[in-house]
Order: sequence, then structure tokens, then C-alpha cells
Amino acid sequence: MTAGEITRGPEAHVWTDAWLRGGFPDAVKGDFRTWWESFLRTYVERDLPALGVAADPVFMRRLLTMLAHAQGGICNASSLGAALGVSHHTIQRHLDVLERTFLVRRLQPYFRNVGKRLVKSPKVYLRDTGLLHHLLNLATLDDVANHPVKGASWETFVIEEIIRREKSARPHTQFYFWRTSARAEVDLVLDRGSARIAVEIKCGHGGRPESVRQLQTAITDLGASSAWIIDEAEDSDPLGPKIRRRGFASDLGWLPA
Repeated sequence: MTAGEITRGPEAHVWTDAWLRGGFPDAVKGDFRTWWESFLRTYVERDLPALGVAADPVFMRRLLTMLAHAQGGICNASSLGAALGVSHHTIQRHLDVLERTFLVRRLQPYFRNVGKRLVKSPKVYLRDTGLLHHLLNLATLDDVANHPVKGASWETFVIEEIIRREKSARPHTQFYFWRTSARAEVDLVLDRGSARIAVEIKCGHGGRPESVRQLQTAITDLGASSAWIIDEAEDSDPLGPKIRRRGFASDLGWLPA
């Protein structure tokens, strides 16, 4: 479910429950830690074998936990393999399985011929923040706020919300991130074919001048029609030509234009 969906109906919740607990109905309305533990056990012991995938439960748990600690980072299969004592090919095969079964998103970089050195590896996310928080032993939003993963968790939550809404409205939109070797970055690029939109996601209030400067560069390099900063603050305000800031909670059905 999306954040907007859990705020409606006879068993409505506040939207932040979707961020903490994830998007599965039973996780939202009950003890999400117990639910996710049961989900993981069923996923490894029953679902994967049913798909013809033999997965060692201990190895899979260790891999998922390492991905949680590196949430939203550039994928480095060699480093993961070295830490887990397997080859990078083994890591890639497991990531393929996790991606096909919707637990992991590998967000690919966007390329345009702009004469810049761009990052070419994907970013890796556990798609559901409830799973992320469970693996990191974070039971409350206060736990999340006091943990180094908070920024990556918020980024993941907003990215997945926007992608779900966008896919419902425009099924053929493609999604990327953009980063140069000088570390100028945009968290999410929506490529609608006829237009591209840049989205940067920030904790707290996101209207800092350096963020605006990065988006100004991104608009030029991406050929974007607009750019947005989505943050935890309220309301919306302009920050520059084609650039606006918007609080996530101001409209739980909103899509960038």
C-alpha cells in the first residue's frame, strides 16, 4: 500500500506508519517486526525453493542485512562477495533473485552525452522500509531518527512512493538516478519519454543553496523540464527557475510535473 492508502478506510493509520512498518497491510496493522520475521522465513524456506532457487537461509539473511547497512549505496558486488566469502558472480545471482521477487531495487544511472564522467553502477535499495528497519533492529521512528540509516530510509520511502504513484498514472515511465564523478547527484530521474523530471530527496528542510545549485546543473545535463526537492517540511515554495521544494506530507497523492 502507499502512504495515502493507509490513511483511508475503517482501519486508517497515520502515513508515517507506512514509512516505519512498510507497505504490507498485515505489517502496518500489527507487530511489524514479528510479521517481517515470519515473511523472511517463509520467503527463504518456501517461496524461493518453489521458484527453483536453492538459498541458504543464513547466507541470505547475512546478504540482506549487509544490503540494509549499505542502503541506497552504489552496488559493489565484489566487496559484498569478499565480506561473505563468495564470488561477485554469486552476489549478482542472488541480487537478480531478490530483484525479480521485488525485495530489492537496482536503480540504474541515467546517461546523456554531456561530456562528463558519470557513475555507471546501479544503486541498490531494499524496496520496503519495513524490511529495512526490521533487519537493522529499528522498532520505532525514534530509533530510525537516531540511526545513521535515517537519510537512506527516507530516500527509499519517498522513491518507492513516487514510483508506485507514477506507475499507476504512466505505466511506461522509466526511473534512474544521476551522479557525476564530482558527486553532483539527483536521487531520482523520471523519464517520461517526452520529458524528464529530477527529484532530490532530503531529510528535514531541503532548501539549502548547494542542493539548488546541484539541481540547476542537473536540469541542464539531463535536459529536465523541472526539478523538485521533496523533504519532511511543510507546504511548497519556489527555489529557482524550474526548481521547487515540496513537503512530502502536503499531498499524499502528488506527482511531480
